[in-house]
Amino acid sequence: MKKISIAVYMTAALGASLVCSSHAIAGKTFDLSEQGIKSLDKKITKVDLTRQVDGKTQLVEVRLNRDPLTGGKNDWNWIAQDGHRLASTLLEKPEVNRIRLVYTSPENKNLDWAYINVSRSDLPSDWDSLSYLQFFGKTKPQAGTVETSRWLCDFYGQYRSARPATGLPKACKG
Repeated sequence: MKKISIAVYMTAALGASLVCSSHAIAGKTFDLSEQGIKSLDKKITKVDLTRQVDGKTQLVEVRLNRDPLTGGKNDWNWIAQDGHRLASTLLEKPEVNRIRLVYTSPENKNLDWAYINVSRSDLPSDWDSLSYLQFFGKTKPQAGTVETSRWLCDFYGQYRSARPATGLPKACKG
């Protein structure tokens, strides 16, 4: 079994199925329930819906089994695209106020290697017109390990439009 510090490679066939399943989200109707959200992507392993203090809105926590593709900045580019598609679909439901996506690596003992936190209040009113990189810059991504944190810093170095308006994380400075 490969460790997270070593590049993990996926077969071309698996990569192709990921692309197909991600594109299937667009325009798909779903219920705001565990099973409804799971129907959006076969890699979703767990969904938690938590009603917020206002009693009207929901925090949607989604866990996905997704191993890193190559072990670098391209993994965060992929996460930015994948997270954008899933979060945009969830945000179509007006009662969804916050989203937490957790990417877990089955190849690495189910290690949580990436997180994306989306809050509707942090997004502009025209959030649905943002590119995936601009959208990513409005989220709060977190790396699950030192290694994936380095990958995130490399990603920010290449994709400047994805950088958060609040500045780079401390791990990327210095």
